[in-house]
Amino acid sequence: MDMISFKKTFHFILICVELEVLANFQGTVLKRSFYTKIRNRPLEYQTIKTNTTVWDDEFMPPIRHDLKNLIFFKKSDVIGYLESRKSIDGADIIEEIFTAYLASLYKDIGPVTGLNRKPFIVLESKCKEEGKKIHYMLCKKMDALCIKSPVAKMRSIVTKLLYTRMSHLKEAAVYLAMFALDGFIRHGINSDKPVIVQNYYTKLLASIIIRGYGNISDMPPELWNEVSKKFPTELTKPDLTIYVDFNSSRVSTTTKVRNLLYSLFNNTMGPIRIIQKPLNDHEKTMDTIKNILLPHLDQKSEYCKRLVLNKKLQLQL
Repeated sequence: MDMISFKKTFHFILICVELEVLANFQGTVLKRSFYTKIRNRPLEYQTIKTNTTVWDDEFMPPIRHDLKNLIFFKKSDVIGYLESRKSIDGADIIEEIFTAYLASLYKDIGPVTGLNRKPFIVLESKCKEEGKKIHYMLCKKMDALCIKSPVAKMRSIVTKLLYTRMSHLKEAAVYLAMFALDGFIRHGINSDKPVIVQNYYTKLLASIIIRGYGNISDMPPELWNEVSKKFPTELTKPDLTIYVDFNSSRVSTTTKVRNLLYSLFNNTMGPIRIIQKPLNDHEKTMDTIKNILLPHLDQKSEYCKRLVLNKKLQLQL
């Protein structure tokens, strides 16, 4: 083989190798871009093993389970539902939910005292991030125990189920997380501190009703009577629930339905107040919450004095 033929053969082999490398690289990039469409997936799902691990709206539509059957009033009902799903969804994931639930329970908590105790307040909102900010600000001003739902180990399992096309198990796990949360609430109340919880049974129930039925008028009358008159006896009933309805185009579609639900929950879940404020106007929102709380708090208590002091400082500024 002369030198010219050798060079031609060498260049041909080199071009083939480059094309193969480029094809593999493009395939890898396309493969990764397919999965990077999934937003904020948990760390353990960064490495994708099967197509059933996660879902994408465009290529892999999630399974839409009937949320109408996911309204529970007892912890035993939730556990029974999860047990019935073992043969369908797999025993491993169900046992993982139960393990996380047991790991999240407080041990040896006595009953909540009814007299001269600190308040238990629930703060909820359709706008998740804005609700977090208001929750943190109120906890800081009242020096209260700040609790977010779900708690402890239940938070990781709920997040995991959110990305595994198992919305029905996720909703059931959120119910179990609510019962685990009750231990944190009672522990906080018995430790003589105000307790402020972000998201409680009212928000969970309202979300399932809205997603399951769309319009309240579509709910069967017998189910509505049960929902509007029953509160789980295994959960501590809040002294006050505040729903912050931020005026925003993001929440305008369900605002009327949600406000109607909260107003009807008022007889079952305890006192509920709905306030409407512009998005990002945190100071006005906090002032409204203070005006709601102050008449019902012990004026001699330290946490009430903190609220009044913060209000006076704002007026001076």
